[in-house]
Amino acid sequence: MNRFVRATALAAGVVMLSCMPVWSTATPQPSATTPRPSAATPQPAKPVVDPCPVHAVEFSLAGQGSGGRIDRYVIGLLLTGKDPVTASLRIPGVDQTLITPVIGADLMGRDMLAHYAIDIPRAAGAQSVRVVGILLHGATERAVTCKSGQRLLSPDLPAAQVSFDDGLVQGSDLLYPRPVTEPRVMRSYKAVFPAGAGKRAQGPAVVNVTVGPEGAVLATRIESSSGDAELDAAALDAAKLTVFTGALLAGVPISVEYLITYNFGG
Repeated sequence: MNRFVRATALAAGVVMLSCMPVWSTATPQPSATTPRPSAATPQPAKPVVDPCPVHAVEFSLAGQGSGGRIDRYVIGLLLTGKDPVTASLRIPGVDQTLITPVIGADLMGRDMLAHYAIDIPRAAGAQSVRVVGILLHGATERAVTCKSGQRLLSPDLPAAQVSFDDGLVQGSDLLYPRPVTEPRVMRSYKAVFPAGAGKRAQGPAVVNVTVGPEGAVLATRIESSSGDAELDAAALDAAKLTVFTGALLAGVPISVEYLITYNFGG
């Protein structure tokens, strides 16, 4: 059984104006220019709550068919629940819903990151993926409709792409999510930051790392910001030093994106 492993902050400047209050004993009268209260008070929109424990955290181009007919993509799915699931995926341009094999949960209850390679006709022009539903394999099986947003195609990175003979792709493999043997972290490094800087963190920094076919770190970017630019930079520097083994698809090296979380103490 395969083993699976597991947004830039916007700083808003606010201008404050000091005013001295003026008190009056007269009862204010409405004037022609005084706006009248609206009959209906607008209500803030309720945030969309996604009941699904599975989210797409990667959609990247891992290879291009030498015949120009088929491209190979990698989808990364993060499982945050404690039960195994089967996920249903939709890719605009592809007519059918894609069904993953069962995604197994971690026995220790940790988040799991599972990668799947999918061969898609180039004519589909795939640009995003979304988890639309899951079948939860718990004490009883039940279907759950997902409300997560689309995961857009990652920026093109030619160094992460491996050419393959698309003439050898069997019809049964086309549009079928095939499990990837996950990369393993061989050596990792702590993020180094000035003493006391950790107090500025609003949360952990999550770094997205592109792991090349041979295990080299090809690119890094902030997936989820700590809320502090200096701490995010320290996390990026540490992530670039991480040493991986390469991921494999049926024994053939393939690139994937990996998530590394850095927690900053106070």
